[in-house]
Amino acid sequence: MASLTHPRPIVHPRFVANQHRVRQSFVTVEEPSETRGTDYSAVTGWRTVAVARGMLALASDNENRTPVFTSVEYTHELDLDGYYFDVLITHRVMVSRTAGERGETFNIKAINHDSQATRTRLALDKVTH
Repeated sequence: MASLTHPRPIVHPRFVANQHRVRQSFVTVEEPSETRGTDYSAVTGWRTVAVARGMLALASDNENRTPVFTSVEYTHELDLDGYYFDVLITHRVMVSRTAGERGETFNIKAINHDSQATRTRLALDKVTH
């Protein structure tokens, strides 16, 4: 029986230590920013909040079915290698296979942290425009 004073971790420490081997995606989290142009007009852009490595996967089992229609809440899930408390749903994520590549753009729909504050999982919706 496990002791209550030393609970066993949910994820085995060796599994966590070897995650860097399968983390193939480079992730840039960006927040919207606004600056002033030369004519003092507002220019909207994106500013980098965090750079990380993560594993991108297609989301499964996230459909809402009704008799009239079926909707999908999010299209992808991204498991970040670390705890990112400063990531918000107003931010967007750029995911690429190599560092410095433009990659694909996703909007953040939900943010989940594990109970040990070591992982961050994002529910994402792919930007198609």
